[in-house]
Amino acid sequence: MKNLFKALLFSAAIMAVSLCSHAQTHPKTYPILGNVNQGQFLDFAGNNFVPSDSLTVTDTARYIIPITHTNELQNYLAFNWLKIGAGTATLKINFYQGNDPNNFFTVKAGKLQAAYVKNYTLAASGVNEISFLRDTASFEGRYLKVELITSSTASVKGKYAFRLKTNYK
Repeated sequence: MKNLFKALLFSAAIMAVSLCSHAQTHPKTYPILGNVNQGQFLDFAGNNFVPSDSLTVTDTARYIIPITHTNELQNYLAFNWLKIGAGTATLKINFYQGNDPNNFFTVKAGKLQAAYVKNYTLAASGVNEISFLRDTASFEGRYLKVELITSSTASVKGKYAFRLKTNYK
């Protein structure tokens, strides 16, 4: 009887761990987007800058963009946030670069050449801008990866869209 109880208890523990790990949100990695040439625009995560992709609490979304260029780039991004529901979203955006679509390094910014990260507290719908030039971040790779991460403390869902302009020096 003791062994049966232990077996049932062990089985219940395994099921609980399995359900908890399955319930966690997994990162959304989108297919590689179409190529953009230096000096051109690219809209992603929406059409004509109208938000269509969504983020909820503890979500992660990644976009990989091939960029053809001969000059160092100082990209400019604008993102349109459409708030859904009450509350405030906390959004962290990481930028990576690489010479192939599988191996990435952080984009560096500033005098200390620290990882280029943008953090936003989004209490309302609106457009936000990200300027590599203003933040002294430069892009030299062939592929740009944009990673969006929402915090576990945010309580609001939102939709977003990006417009990328590949400015060159």
